[in-house]
Amino acid sequence: AMMGATQTMLNAQKPEKDGTPAKQSALVKLLEGLGPVAEQAQWELGSGASADEIAAHVVKVNVFAGMERLLIYSEPIREKVRSGEVQLHGAVYDI
Repeated sequence: AMMGATQTMLNAQKPEKDGTPAKQSALVKLLEGLGPVAEQAQWELGSGASADEIAAHVVKVNVFAGMERLLIYSEPIREKVRSGEVQLHGAVYDI
């Protein structure tokens, strides 16, 4: 799902054939929250990466970003991780 969403977002950023900015669908607007994750993935892969490569890498970057958000915004989780009571693990799996 994440790869498809990222591909949709990347395609939506392409201008129309006449050069005008692309129109954004409701889905693209919802996916804008993935913008920083997609930008980081694109930066990590470099300018030669294809949209498919970026979309695949976004999945991994998003896992780490989610783990980071948990640690930033949840004091109880952050404290339990700090004390060693809890370990935070991320995973990428193919359904």
